[in-house]
Amino acid sequence: MLKESMIRAKWLILAIATNLLVVACTSPKQVDFNCEIPAASSQPTQSQKLTIEMYVDGTPSMAGYVTHPTNAKTRYIDTIDLLDQILQTGWTPIPRTQPQVQYYRLGETIKNIDRKDYLLAKQSKFYNGTDTTKFPLLGVSRIETAIKPANDEKLTVIVTDLYQDGEDVIQLNKTILAQNYFNPNQPGYAVGILAVKSEFNGDVYLEDGSKRKFAYKTNDNQGNTIKGQEYRPFYVIFLGRYSDISDYFKKLTESNKIPGDNHLTIFSPSNLIGGVSYLPDLPKTEEGLQRLPNLTNDHVSLDRKDKTELLEIDKNYTKDLSVNYNVPFLPLSNTLPVDPDFIQTEVNIKTSSSSTPLQELPPDSPVQKALELNQWKIDNQSLNFTTTIKPSIFPQPEIYLFTVDAVAKKVQKESWWSDWNATSNTSQDWKTYNLQPFMEGLKNSTDNLMSNNKVVVGRFCFAIQKN
Repeated sequence: MLKESMIRAKWLILAIATNLLVVACTSPKQVDFNCEIPAASSQPTQSQKLTIEMYVDGTPSMAGYVTHPTNAKTRYIDTIDLLDQILQTGWTPIPRTQPQVQYYRLGETIKNIDRKDYLLAKQSKFYNGTDTTKFPLLGVSRIETAIKPANDEKLTVIVTDLYQDGEDVIQLNKTILAQNYFNPNQPGYAVGILAVKSEFNGDVYLEDGSKRKFAYKTNDNQGNTIKGQEYRPFYVIFLGRYSDISDYFKKLTESNKIPGDNHLTIFSPSNLIGGVSYLPDLPKTEEGLQRLPNLTNDHVSLDRKDKTELLEIDKNYTKDLSVNYNVPFLPLSNTLPVDPDFIQTEVNIKTSSSSTPLQELPPDSPVQKALELNQWKIDNQSLNFTTTIKPSIFPQPEIYLFTVDAVAKKVQKESWWSDWNATSNTSQDWKTYNLQPFMEGLKNSTDNLMSNNKVVVGRFCFAIQKN
């Protein structure tokens, strides 16, 4: 009797141990669904020891910007002074070595001048050839001669009317490319454009080698603006590190000394946004879809965290489901905006299984089409899109983890490029000949670099349970 009792006790202990082992083996594994993109190295701060090379186009077409019937200061003259103040001091309270500024007069070649001569760019003799000793007459302006290889501690600034023929535009864009300002192996460089309309009273020389010219006046003899005469644009080109260009653009804006109808544009493929967008407060779901704080099946269990969406599809529900999202978007000041028509997605999918807690699905898995993000729109500081879930595509009841990267492939054009552009060399108006091809060339270089280098503007994480 005692022996039978002992045998029964042993069997009971064995049964309990086996049951505990089974439970232990089948308990769902807690999964950490982390949506954060690993922090990249921070953007470089402003150069602490900066050399600035300052070029002023000295050709006769520029003389009209400093000519006024009553000798009043023009917007161009004010900008020459403003650049001198900002580039000399930086107007920055942080410890920083005083920038070393080198000055040049730009024509077919470049000539070194000093700061005193640079300030004479506010007078017509800098351009019209009357001072044959110091400022001899120049024929054409070869902007590409001022563009040198990119350097971490150098900023190039070029003041010009950008009046270029087609071949000049092509050469200028190629030179900028060749000097590494859009090189994937040297990220962080940028091209900045300050465009300003100014009074102009003088001759504009055609860029065809013929020395033909036309007169353009914005002011009558009393100094009043002539009705219907638009001010004529000039441009300041900045070449260097994005951090230095954006710093000086900020100072220009804060000075409140540039006209309201100016344009500040930065072309920088690696500096488009101030931070990646994630899912914030979540919108209301529709019928067939439940938002839950936790998802659990036989294999895994996960809790909702910030930036993640946990959804459960109602059993036997097969219709497509759509949820509209509106998330914060942080474009950087003055950079070209991301083109929402060219946002593409890269999707990584993991699913639970009996053999391993999470298993990554291959890129050609049918489940890639079970969740799609589309209808992208950007409205100021908001990124809007629609998430479509297709229950019928999920092959079996499981928990599926989707990490979706929104990748920007292109930036948008700006309307003023065409508004300020002259398509004819003899238009004889205020517009800039071949401006649009030049600006679009910079945009295309930006797009090309973005197409070959992943620029993630948003990461969106969805855990979906199909029952």
